[in-house]
Amino acid sequence: MTDLREESTELAKKIQLIKDVVSMQQNYTKGAEFKELIMPIEVLDKALIMQLEALARHDIKVVKNFKITSPILAQQSKLIHVLLNLIKNAKESMVANPQGVKVLTLELEEDNGVRIKVTDTGAGIAQENMDKIFVHGFTTKTKGHGFGLHYCANAITEMGGRLSVSSDGKNKGATFTVHFDSANQKKEAV
Repeated sequence: MTDLREESTELAKKIQLIKDVVSMQQNYTKGAEFKELIMPIEVLDKALIMQLEALARHDIKVVKNFKITSPILAQQSKLIHVLLNLIKNAKESMVANPQGVKVLTLELEEDNGVRIKVTDTGAGIAQENMDKIFVHGFTTKTKGHGFGLHYCANAITEMGGRLSVSSDGKNKGATFTVHFDSANQKKEAV
């Protein structure tokens, strides 16, 4: 009975996060922009909770290297949506690349701002695709539409941050970094 209650509680949390993301998308289409001070560690945990079952189903080990950081000024539901997309893409990259160990590393640190890193041991990114990765319509997936990373980059920019990517090439994984610069955060707060 306790397991059922715990599962119900977790399901309710996931449903609320989904509602928040849908609401954020609806507000986005209307042009609404509400920023609040949020704790990055809490947002990262919420996004991870929503993907844990899928990660476990594919035998993906999750490594969390979280440091307590300053709060950031951002839209919580929009940031969760971005992190969900990055985690999902990392999972898909590792599933598509069955070679080696599947490890998703999430890092949170503060150094001239707050940085959130999503690193996978997946298929990697070919050098010729690095400049196109955030372009609308670009995808390397057979069933992709090329909107996800484009949306993520724009959403982070709209919140005063930036999204970058690094990869050592095919089959060498990738790291996506969300960076909220301290100076931009101070300007936004004024």
